[in-house]
Parts: sequence; C-alpha cells; structure tokens
Amino acid sequence: MATMAFDVRSIRKEVRTSDFETNTAIRNKSVLDQAVATAVDFAKNSTGTISFSSHERRGKKVFQASEFCHTLVIRKLNNNLRRITRVKQANRENIVNCLRSFLAEGVDYRVYRFDIKSFYESINRDDLLAELTSDVGFPRDSLLAIKIFFASLESQGIPGLPRGVPLSATLSEYVMRTFDRNVRSGKGIFFYARFVDDIVIITDRKETRKDFVKCIKRYLPKGLNLNQSKTRITEAQNPPIKKSATPNMVGRVEFLGYCFKIFERQKDSANRIARKVDVDIAGYKVKKIKSRIALSVLKFLKDNSFKDLEDRMKFITGSYKMYDYEKSIVRKLGLRYSYSMINISSSVAISDLDAFWRRIVLNRNGKLGKLYSSISREQRDNLLSLTFSRGFSNNIYYHFSGERMQDLVRCWNYA
Repeated sequence: MATMAFDVRSIRKEVRTSDFETNTAIRNKSVLDQAVATAVDFAKNSTGTISFSSHERRGKKVFQASEFCHTLVIRKLNNNLRRITRVKQANRENIVNCLRSFLAEGVDYRVYRFDIKSFYESINRDDLLAELTSDVGFPRDSLLAIKIFFASLESQGIPGLPRGVPLSATLSEYVMRTFDRNVRSGKGIFFYARFVDDIVIITDRKETRKDFVKCIKRYLPKGLNLNQSKTRITEAQNPPIKKSATPNMVGRVEFLGYCFKIFERQKDSANRIARKVDVDIAGYKVKKIKSRIALSVLKFLKDNSFKDLEDRMKFITGSYKMYDYEKSIVRKLGLRYSYSMINISSSVAISDLDAFWRRIVLNRNGKLGKLYSSISREQRDNLLSLTFSRGFSNNIYYHFSGERMQDLVRCWNYA
C-alpha cells in the first residue's frame, strides 16, 4: 500500500529509469542514496529552499528543480496530492470525441471558446494554500512541503505556479475544481470541457452573450482572467432542410489543435435531424507545421546536412514511438496520433501541407528556393516521397533515439 510519508522507501520509488540517463552521477549507489537521504531530510525538517532553473519555450518560461533531491520531493508531493484529491487533467482525445458528438446534434446551439490568460503565472498561491490548509484530508507533512515549495517560488520571484513542473499541473486542477462544477451545472449548458487553460462550452442559446461571458469571468478563481483576444463565439441555428439538399457550412470551432466545421442540420435516411461535422487540423497548427518545414530547410541551407533535413521531414510527416518512463508504457506519437480524429480523404489541411512541401522542394525562387540547386535529383525525389498524406494513411513509422530527436527538433524551438 502506498504511503504518504516522506521516508527513504517512498522517496526511493520516485526515482525513474530515465533519471539514470539524464543524471549519470546517480548510477553510483552512494550518490543515489545520499540524494534520497537529502530529500527525506529536506521534507521532514521543512527547511531550506528549492532552487529552480528555467529556459524559454514559445515565449514562456519553463522551470525545473535544479537539484535531483528536490525533484524527488516534488514528485512525491505531486503523487500525494493526486492520490488525496483525485484531481487529474482531462483526456484530450475524450474531449474531442465528445465535442464532435455534441456539435453533430440537430438542435440550435451556441459555442463559446475561452482561453485563460497566463494561466499558471496568474494562480493566487495564498488562496491555494488556504484551501489546502482547510482540506482536512491533506497530510501535515505534505502541507509543510507545499509551504516550502511556495516560499521557494516567492524568494526567486517566480509568479503563480511554475510551468514545466508536474506539481503545478496538479495544483492548478485543484484550484479549478469549483469553477468546473459551477460552469458544468449552469442553466442551459449541455456541454462543458476544459483542458488546462482552454475552455469550450455549448449552450442552448437562451442566454445573452454578454451576460454569459460576465458569468464565466465571475466564476474564475481570484487572479485568473479570460484572454479577450482569444474568445470566440459560434452560432449554429437554422431550420431542417430537405433530405436531398447539400448542407452549407454554418460555422467552425477550433479547439485543442482541431478545426470542427459545422454544417446545416439535415434529415438522414431514418428521418432523424443531425448535423454533419468535419474534423480537420486547426489553421494555427497547420501554420506551425509549415514554420517547422521552413526552418528545417533554412537549417539545411546553413549546415548542408541532407540527412538531418530528411530525418526532420520524416519526423514531421510520419510516426514514431517513445517510452514513457513515468508510466512505463510505449507511446505512439507523430502526426497520425496527434490528429487521429481527422478524415484523411477529406482533410483540407493535409492537402495544403503536401502542396506547401512540394512547392518548397520544386521552387527555384527566393531564399527557400536555394534548396533546389543544393540537392541532387535523387535527393529531391526522396524528399518528395515524404508526404503528409502517405505518412498518415500508411501509418509509416521511423525510429529515432532520444538524443537524435532532441538534435532534430532543436531548430524548431521557437516555432
């Protein structure tokens, strides 16, 4: 049975197989034992500071504990919190499946898309600590460890909760529990989902837009605000049309990397009224993939490594497997698994990406046009064979070591 205590045995269980690759020093048993002992002492005595290092990703700072012993304490604390509160992040695939089903309903509805501005950075730690303190089921030693965690953030000038630290994800879900309950039980709401800071709500259209948005803002925990520039409202309303008519698109919703195209409602063969909903890759994701393609070509024009360019395009267009050391499972990743809900035969995004890649390979003008004269005909044919439609339809797998993947994606860090 799992224990909540910060003892040698429970802390030692927080050591992962991957740690021996990223921190080779702990392969020495005495070094590992010392790290575990330091973690136990740190948690029990409630003294000292957790130091954090950071790097930037897409304009946001991402953090991690600088010392391995502190990483172990944070992991144990995170597992304790998840076990006690039973909070966890929603499943992206389940949300997308449910959303598509609700959008296909043959009724009038309104779809709201919200984004919480600077989500992690804006969470109020004082209110969060007060809530945890009042939670009678939360162990005292875990609460003391949380206080050290928060005090360390305060001393290093880190606002809210640090991105990149798994404990932050769990704590943020804990913070949003009341908000989720309030919205989900709201009058006229027949679908609600939240994935971290992305929110989608479907209503029966009986509410007024302005009042509804105000209500959502009021439900948010102290310190959190909606990102007004990312708020989107889509209407789906119209009378049934003839069975033989071709329905027109009445709106679209982009959520979690997907674009849902909503059509007029129509009677099916069983005389039931429903809507056609096409699912594709969201426009901003297509733009991101195109940026990665362009950056890959620019990198080749700089270092002349055709192998790297070819492997980057295999990585972008194909599938690959990665071992998840935390959950001890093999994960299937890549385009097909990131966007498994799309219909390849009708995907506008896939066709667009294929056409974009083909234009780059065959283009002889501009900066990217230098690629044409920099490779042989055989190399050009090899690149043209790497298409998004083929990689998706045939589920083509490529093998890359962890080190190789890190090397390939480095030039995309800000795309």
